[in-house]
Amino acid sequence: ISTPDTNAPLDGELSKLALRLQTLTASAPPIDRLGRHLIDAIAYYKSRMQQYRDEMVLLGPMDADLKQLSEQILSAIEVVDQKTVVSLEGTLGYVDKTIVTLVVVGQIFLVLLAFAIWFYLRSFLKKHIHTPMSLIGDRLAKFEQGDRDSLMSLGRGDEWGEIEAIFNKIVTSLHESVSSLEISERRYRKIFDNASDGIFQATIAGNVLEANQAIEVMFGYPLPDGSEASKDHESYTINLQEDIYCRPADRQRWIDLLRQHREVHNFEVELRRRDGSSFWASVSGHLVQVEGKEALIEGVIRDVSERKNTHDAMEQMQYYLQNIIDSMPSILIGVDHNMIVTLWNQRAEEESLLAADAAKGYAMSTVCYLFDFSVFMSKLEETLRTGKPVRMQKVESRKRTESGNKRFFDILIYPLAVDGPNGAVIYMEDVTERLQLEELMVHSEKMQSIGGLAAGLAHEINNPLAVVLQNIQVLNRRLSPRLDKNRQVAEELGTTMETIVRYTQLRGCEQIIHLIADAGHRVAKIVANIQSFSRSGISNLVPCVMSDLVERTIELAASDHDMRHKFNFKNIAIVRDYHAVADVCCESSQIQQVLLSLLKNAAQALVDCTDEPQITVKIYSCDKEHLCLQVSDNGKGMAAEVAAKIFDPFYTTQDVGAGHGLGLSIAYFIITHNHDGSLRVTSEPGSGSCFEIVLPFENSSAEKDS
Repeated sequence: ISTPDTNAPLDGELSKLALRLQTLTASAPPIDRLGRHLIDAIAYYKSRMQQYRDEMVLLGPMDADLKQLSEQILSAIEVVDQKTVVSLEGTLGYVDKTIVTLVVVGQIFLVLLAFAIWFYLRSFLKKHIHTPMSLIGDRLAKFEQGDRDSLMSLGRGDEWGEIEAIFNKIVTSLHESVSSLEISERRYRKIFDNASDGIFQATIAGNVLEANQAIEVMFGYPLPDGSEASKDHESYTINLQEDIYCRPADRQRWIDLLRQHREVHNFEVELRRRDGSSFWASVSGHLVQVEGKEALIEGVIRDVSERKNTHDAMEQMQYYLQNIIDSMPSILIGVDHNMIVTLWNQRAEEESLLAADAAKGYAMSTVCYLFDFSVFMSKLEETLRTGKPVRMQKVESRKRTESGNKRFFDILIYPLAVDGPNGAVIYMEDVTERLQLEELMVHSEKMQSIGGLAAGLAHEINNPLAVVLQNIQVLNRRLSPRLDKNRQVAEELGTTMETIVRYTQLRGCEQIIHLIADAGHRVAKIVANIQSFSRSGISNLVPCVMSDLVERTIELAASDHDMRHKFNFKNIAIVRDYHAVADVCCESSQIQQVLLSLLKNAAQALVDCTDEPQITVKIYSCDKEHLCLQVSDNGKGMAAEVAAKIFDPFYTTQDVGAGHGLGLSIAYFIITHNHDGSLRVTSEPGSGSCFEIVLPFENSSAEKDS
């Protein structure tokens, strides 16, 4: 009789079979259900084996009882033999034979009983365990080899029949599922192969396991088609990190992001084709793990070169437009329909001292305080409401110039049509300098008008003046005793010319006549200076004697009303330091204008001078080619910051309204532009000022004009 350990090999076979079936449970449905049913059936038969073992354990005492019975029989026979040995000595041989026969029969009975039990168990195991298990094992082996269609046929009505029905049901369901899967796989394989984006499966090391046609087209590498031959072929060898990444460190960054987030989308990187050309791609993918370990990467690659080029072009265009906006010399501000700032160029930053990032997103009334909002904001609201542009001219700014003068802006507000509510763009142009230039032109035209008027007046004065001077000469001739006609007329009147001359002398008539003549000549000289100063038109550079030109200008300044009454020019000592120099080629009227302006500024600086006021005019040669003319005074002088701005247009040290600040700027223009010279000033507070004019003897402007 076999012990429970006799079935240990069969137990091991069942365990191995269950372990093999365990792989089916990890498969896709319905294979996993089949695996679980088979494993449950094996577990059931292992329990039946255990029942068999338990029966064997129960048969063990029966075998012991049989042995005990045999021993009792033998003991009884020995006792009978002993009892009858004496009485049956005669029949000993017969008894011995009988005993031997009984022993042999008992042993045969025991052997036959054990053989019957063994045969029964063997037939039971073969019929209920080995045969169905062998059939199931063969069918499973065929199933593992690829036979998914054949049904299982055990021909039993017990539990094995249930397993047969379940297996056949699973095979039928599996066949249907496999058919659906094949259809789905063909459909999705078609989508996979025809996708415009590259789809790949690769190892962590970068070896491509599977890829679609788009990858092959994208990179130019023939990729594996899934067959072992293609995977082993050398031409299909491609490593993502070494072959397609322009910078291998980019793939390492990609791997690090996958390990950190498990899934990464739109990772933009520059990739390289097989021919060496590069392109920009967007990579998305996820990290696949098996049993907690990194197995492979599945992802999608999209060629975004065109999009990136477009994006880069848009960024470049935006940067270019922003540079244009920031390079504009005018303020440019954009607002939305709620008057919230959306655009703030660099000039706006400079004027408001507020950065664009700090201004954007805030209300216009909060960040733009250059103007009076009572006027400005109402116009902005009007544009936003009506959609019509509004122009504002000569709007005074709250911000002054460095010298404290007012600033003016022209403001244009025009609507900006966008998707949704409209906004507006505010264009502010600083017109302060333009207005100053306009004022300068007006003043220049006024000066030209005054010059023309002066020339006309001089011409009109010359006519009666000529009569006066001519009649003075006639009067002198009529009172001269040397003319016979005068003597004759005097004698006819009963007197003599000596008496008449004596009378004019005693009554001062002769002196009066001389004073009238001197005044007339002086007026004639003044008129000549006025005519010379007021000449305009085409530049007429001619050689001039600088000392004579200076003298005429001093005389003109002495006859000026403001010089005589405001600056008390007649009390200022004029010191002349004239060196012998060659004639200078210049426009005499323009040089007179410069000198007159310098003399006026010097006289103005000497108004509050308590010492003896003095103006020194010095003429000398700087070198062989240039003449130097200095006009200096002993007034109060100027600070360095004032001297640095003295030639700026509209800059003045006088009180507001007392002057235009144009004289020295015009003088600077005349000397530097019209005469190719230079004009500079040196001054210190309390030490007076010295203006120095440097002119070339031979002016190149004369050659241009000629």
